[in-house]
Amino acid sequence: MPTMPGDAPDHHAMALIEAHWSVDDSRSGSRLPDRSRFFSAINAFIGAPPRGDMQIAILVIDTATPNQYEELARVLGRDEADLFRDASARWISACLPAHTKLYSLSSVRFGCVLQVDTPSDFEETLDRLAYRIRTPDPAGWSIPVATSVGIGVACHPHHGADAAELLRAAGSGVHESLQSGKPWCAYSPVFDRASIRTAHLLRDLGPALTGDQFHLVYQPKTDLSTGRCIGAEALLRWNHPALGPIPPDEFVPLLERTTLVHAITNWTLGAALRQVALWRDAGLDPQISINASMRDLGDDHFAARLAGLFERHAVRPDWIDIEVTESALMKDPVRVRRQLDEIRRLGVAIEIDDYGTGQSGLSYLKYIPASYVKIPQVFVFQLASDRNDQIMVRSTIDLAHDMGLRVVAEGIRDEAALGWLREHGCDIGQGNVFSPPLEAVQFERWLRNARYSPFYSTNPQVVT
Repeated sequence: MPTMPGDAPDHHAMALIEAHWSVDDSRSGSRLPDRSRFFSAINAFIGAPPRGDMQIAILVIDTATPNQYEELARVLGRDEADLFRDASARWISACLPAHTKLYSLSSVRFGCVLQVDTPSDFEETLDRLAYRIRTPDPAGWSIPVATSVGIGVACHPHHGADAAELLRAAGSGVHESLQSGKPWCAYSPVFDRASIRTAHLLRDLGPALTGDQFHLVYQPKTDLSTGRCIGAEALLRWNHPALGPIPPDEFVPLLERTTLVHAITNWTLGAALRQVALWRDAGLDPQISINASMRDLGDDHFAARLAGLFERHAVRPDWIDIEVTESALMKDPVRVRRQLDEIRRLGVAIEIDDYGTGQSGLSYLKYIPASYVKIPQVFVFQLASDRNDQIMVRSTIDLAHDMGLRVVAEGIRDEAALGWLREHGCDIGQGNVFSPPLEAVQFERWLRNARYSPFYSTNPQVVT
């Protein structure tokens, strides 16, 4: 690491630096110097003349996620949460080099400035610090609560020219540390760009809903015993005006973290039901599957909203299916089961999506009023050659049939997997071996012309 540039002596800066290296005897999270003083100390280091080869690194340490801290306060009370904060400050301070001042940036976030002599010695210090913080002995707080610990590092001048830039860079390192499980992470421009993209996408979800950026595509579902197309799954797509098409596996998890999830589900349901009504008026009768999120099913009014949409669009409930993943049932199974019972009483079929990827598949089959079980593509990609996949898929087909359920396999890409599924009694298939997802007009044309063929002869345009 190159040394910091020298400047004229700044006596005020030197005073702040000396204060930073002074011993902090209180070490209580509530009495530590705050964020503004941390900013001042960082800028003082930046503005001071160099001391030999000394460089500085900004450390940001999270002792828990904000959600974990709030859950701790909710379950044990705010006083116990404060004890956890104060104990965290003590054990972090005990792990730092002598005379290093700790700063409190929030209830679970702390910061400090460390001296860097050589990169190798600095990394050893970070490793020791991370190990000791992750195996604490928090005197004064004896409740053994497990929390997530992350450490982010930003070095001057490589990762920022001032306190604001360095603190943001160190915060990005904390985020990567928490996500990756690594003991500590230095600022990474690649990870930071991904985080910035995520922030932009979260910001743009609202305008996307009001700006006609969302649309639906439909992937055909085929009866494997007859080769007849019986319906399709409605899939949400986002065409961002600046970033182009956003992959569903990128934006759907973000969507479920926002309060917009209900509004976008309502939009999806409305768009799908309008299209179903148009197809029925045109003499077509595809059964359309629509996905419901965990947060939708946690809403006590979801079934009532669904019933209202059926009435508004003049669509019979038995013309659609609702797909629900196992993960949607794990957080609040009682409430979700109540909503699914109400949906089923409307006459809507329930499809368990991604069966086998959750933690309680058998219990879901027992308690959910489902009509279909959907085998995820992770078990179908290499089905023709992977013995373990064959055992799991065959067992699922047999179990579902014994319970009176039909089986849907998604992600079928080749004739070999298709032939295996037909031979072993799978009921319905979905995947590019039949057709990729299609725009509504394309799907209608496909539906009118489709006959059983492993690969659709007219090679419809792939919709991503």
